[in-house]
Amino acid sequence: MPNTSFKATDIVVVARPIRFAGSLERVRRVVQVTEVKKHWTSDPESEGGFLDLMQYNAKKDKLELLEDNLKESDIFNRISGVTGLSIEKIWENIKMLGSSKEFLVSLKNEFKLPDLLEAENSVIAHNKLLLLKQKSLEEKGSVDYVEVLGKWKNWVRNQFVKRVIAKKKL
Repeated sequence: MPNTSFKATDIVVVARPIRFAGSLERVRRVVQVTEVKKHWTSDPESEGGFLDLMQYNAKKDKLELLEDNLKESDIFNRISGVTGLSIEKIWENIKMLGSSKEFLVSLKNEFKLPDLLEAENSVIAHNKLLLLKQKSLEEKGSVDYVEVLGKWKNWVRNQFVKRVIAKKKL
């Protein structure tokens, strides 16, 4: 792939198989999230065109945010410029969205309900999260992401899952 093709790329996500403690069993994990900056001319690697935003920690089995690098991020700064949100608030929103997807997957497994992750259902669940976020913004002037996520999880577990189950029985 030519280096110049990276100019059209904003973020690169790398996933690969991991073997824990020398085990033969392999599990796939996202190991790196890297921003492709736009200031370089011919070789992004040698001209500092890559900015790691997240790195995988095998000891914790966790993808970890490299918070100091967010300050150098062109993408986060652009988002901040058009939304008026601080980098911290942008990150809180991203964490809330990620947690919502993780919660849907856990409920899919708990209830053995793959339909929960189908596009029509995940869109409904996502839209509900956005509506709760908007309501928080209108009522308080800002978003409490933890509170919004908690209300959303309650709605998903106590109402939405039941709706999906009932629809599946039809």
